[in-house]
Amino acid sequence: MAFEELGMEAIYEFEVVDMPVTVAVDARGNNIHELGPAHWRAKLQPVPIHEVE
Repeated sequence: MAFEELGMEAIYEFEVVDMPVTVAVDARGNNIHELGPAHWRAKLQPVPIHEVE
């Protein structure tokens, strides 16, 4: 551990084996859970939806 005196802000190094991970926030603070649906909503909006009777 580095900068232990910083408590929660300290830098930890650990190794994880066989654990799938999804990073939801990038270094610029973009959140994939917000950007992803917005991206696809904009792409799909022009597609007409016809209801089946």
